[in-house]
Amino acid sequence: MISVLNEINSQGIFTIILCVVLVLLLIVEGTKLWKGTLESLGLKTNKELQEQSLNKRLDELEHKIKTVENSFMNNQEVYHNQSIEIRNHLQENQENLSNQITELSTVINDFATTSKECTVASFRSSLWRMHRDFVSQGYITPDGLKTFLDMGNLYERCGGDDIYHEKLLPEIKALEVHYPEGSVYNE
Repeated sequence: MISVLNEINSQGIFTIILCVVLVLLLIVEGTKLWKGTLESLGLKTNKELQEQSLNKRLDELEHKIKTVENSFMNNQEVYHNQSIEIRNHLQENQENLSNQITELSTVINDFATTSKECTVASFRSSLWRMHRDFVSQGYITPDGLKTFLDMGNLYERCGGDDIYHEKLLPEIKALEVHYPEGSVYNE
């Protein structure tokens, strides 16, 4: 190694630097010449082929990504529209259900009112009939009194009160209570 250094030193540093620069220029120009020759012949280097293959794969991947992105965006739009459609349908169904419940409530209230009126009329008729029968016989039995009072209470709860307190109840209470022969009340 020392001998090589001594020989380089004997040649002169300027000469060595000039040789190194010339060798570098020769390499650069040789590379340009080689590339020019390959281009004129339509040949490509291994590196260029790898770059071309890599660019092609990148282009394909970019195309696939755009396709997936477009598909995803289209699906999102479809799902969004379906969601809006479902929400609107649910809202319509909810409004219809609300209207049906309101109608049902009205029907039930009307039925209850009519039923109450029928019950009052039926009890009034029964109370009058019982009153007539007890007054005509001139007395009342304990069972008859209990039935009359229970029916009168129901009559009042259903809204009837007109003639019951004014006429029927006072006249029934004024009757004497008779315990029939052989009844449980006599034993």
